[in-house]
Amino acid sequence: MGSLGTNATSFSAFPDDKAAFEPLNPEDVRAYLHKAVDFISDYYTNVESMPVLPNVKPGYLQDELSASPPTYSAPFDVTMKELRTSVVP
Repeated sequence: MGSLGTNATSFSAFPDDKAAFEPLNPEDVRAYLHKAVDFISDYYTNVESMPVLPNVKPGYLQDELSASPPTYSAPFDVTMKELRTSVVP
């Protein structure tokens, strides 16, 4: 495994109002993975009913998503909703 280097302890990536990194609960990970697999399965079940050419204009995602990556993670269900409403079309 790699090392973060000697300066890693002097760098703080977390603002004062947010807690430090906390690993995910294994049961939460299991639930997220089940939801992701269900999404993929539903997509493949319905893929033949989807249009071959999507009805979106080129670059539409620029208007749908933030200009820069988020600073903090979003709840899994929020991410899945964005995937369904913004990316899949």
